[in-house]
Amino acid sequence: MELGFILGLHRNRLPSHLRASMPQLSFDAVAVLGPRDQVELRNAGVQSLAGRLAVYRTAAAVAEDPEAVASEAIQALAAGRWWLHVDLDVLSTESLAAVDYRQSGGLRWDALRRLTRKALQSPGIIGWDITIYNPDLDAGGAGAARIARYVGEALPRTTRRPAQRP
Repeated sequence: MELGFILGLHRNRLPSHLRASMPQLSFDAVAVLGPRDQVELRNAGVQSLAGRLAVYRTAAAVAEDPEAVASEAIQALAAGRWWLHVDLDVLSTESLAAVDYRQSGGLRWDALRRLTRKALQSPGIIGWDITIYNPDLDAGGAGAARIARYVGEALPRTTRRPAQRP
């Protein structure tokens, strides 16, 4: 996983030119919100990052109170600038089936929107990216339309620009 590499885990498996050029983050500079693959990791013999990161909250904890979890993560990372990375496979398969890594459980769109909106309103954020969407699994484009709606709903109202009239 990319996060493992940037945290310095298993870097010895990378070619030397990548090891030399890849930045490394400290564990206290990362918050993971919404994972639900703990059983799968345990069964594969992969050590969890829980307990090693600044904040590690499961999908169940995020679903219960998205704003509180976002606030906790923001406070833990408040020492500087930070980036919001959203993997859409944090959503339940019922919410978005157009992902390659389907798992049971997961967030609903409303919880992800609430968490994201809280994060985007906080000081220190310098960017946001969204990943893990497979258009080949989205016949008709309903998933893509829902993703676009999520982006619009998550953006704080102060960053939205009114539509220009011709």
